[in-house]
Amino acid sequence: MMALLTLERLPKKSLFSFGVIFFSLFLFPSFFLVPGPASAQTSRPDIILSWRAETYTPPFFSGKALPINRSSVVVSLDVLVGGKILDLSSQQLEWYVNDAPFRAGVGLRRISIAMPDLLGSRSVSVGVRIPDYGDGSLEKTIAIPTASPKVVITHPYPKNNISSSFSALAVPYFFNVSSPLELAYLWDVNDEAPSGKESPRVLSVQLPRETPIGALVSVMLTAQNKNSSRENALAVAMFTKTQ
Repeated sequence: MMALLTLERLPKKSLFSFGVIFFSLFLFPSFFLVPGPASAQTSRPDIILSWRAETYTPPFFSGKALPINRSSVVVSLDVLVGGKILDLSSQQLEWYVNDAPFRAGVGLRRISIAMPDLLGSRSVSVGVRIPDYGDGSLEKTIAIPTASPKVVITHPYPKNNISSSFSALAVPYFFNVSSPLELAYLWDVNDEAPSGKESPRVLSVQLPRETPIGALVSVMLTAQNKNSSRENALAVAMFTKTQ
């Protein structure tokens, strides 16, 4: 009752101001609140694991080099907070390969692993853990796929149509070498070894004069690492003599 009497004694202008404040507090209470530590928003860390396989790919290849058995793979860690790279030089980092401890150290952002000989699995898991980050820890695991060595028979003939003479080039991928010259190449044309090779990677063929138009010509290529007989690849191409 006392509050009502007090309001009645206020001037009309004061009563209007009081009404505006009252309804503003009722409709927009959050506008007048001061955010405290509990309501402050913090950026969530973004853990990035990247990897690079040290296998051979031709200079024109724009894809990612894939590892094979016993390849060397470099794995790197970056942590982004609010779009900025976090300084990990004083952080203890723990690395795992296939769930087994691999290496640990302060500021150890980059490791190099040798891909194991896989039996039945086509990937290797690599994980990292930061045990002391704020009030907890950070961790992430990725799967690194493995491939097999490949070799491709490249040539300039549309629809594989050739004349009496033709040539082809061997282009290898994903071998544990730094140069294609570190591989041995074995060509086979219609079940026979060709003669007159310009270089191991290049095939030059002159078909016999009696080869008829429409004859099929099979070309088989095997590429092998000179330092590892287990590391090899096979390619086959079929050509048709049209002139």
